[in-house]
Amino acid sequence: MKLDMTKEQAIELGLCEANQIWLDGRAISSDEFSGLKKVRIAGDLDIQRMNIKSLPINLIVEGNLYAADNKSLSRLSNSLKVGGKLILSGCMSLASLPQSLEVAEDLILNDCTSLKTIPSGLEVGGDLVLKGCSALVSLPDNLLVKGSLILSDCVELAALPRGLKVVSWLDLTNCRSLKFLPEDLKVGGELKIKGCRSLYK
Repeated sequence: MKLDMTKEQAIELGLCEANQIWLDGRAISSDEFSGLKKVRIAGDLDIQRMNIKSLPINLIVEGNLYAADNKSLSRLSNSLKVGGKLILSGCMSLASLPQSLEVAEDLILNDCTSLKTIPSGLEVGGDLVLKGCSALVSLPDNLLVKGSLILSDCVELAALPRGLKVVSWLDLTNCRSLKFLPEDLKVGGELKIKGCRSLYK
């Protein structure tokens, strides 16, 4: 399915997958897509493996946004809002997330190996999955995760933040640098701490 856009550089469509992006009847490059000023998707948007380097300045996706395996993607929209899940697994150049990012359901960031921090203004309505984020060094204080928090193989994470609350389960498997758990940590489900060798010293 192709993603067809108008001169106003704004769209309002319901769609499942875009393997070509069209503007005014011609195919445009991923760089041209990134330069669009305003894009609104009424359904899901699938732009996986399209070699996109950044997203449009003002992007709203009312459904799920599938953007995995865009290995050159280094920047998200400052005003990005996703009404469903946001899947960014394998975006190895993504070093940070926008301060005002809003995701109504799960945020999946598996193997985002350049990601170092999570912003304090992040709002996620479901699971926060950071498995294999090997450069991640910190999470914001008073972080509320309304689903599960998956931090397995975050090998540089040395501490969990104060005031961390996880409604479901917390997975710390193979967090080799993790030295302690905060006294006020609250986990509503299972706590998995296998392979946290620094935690037991």
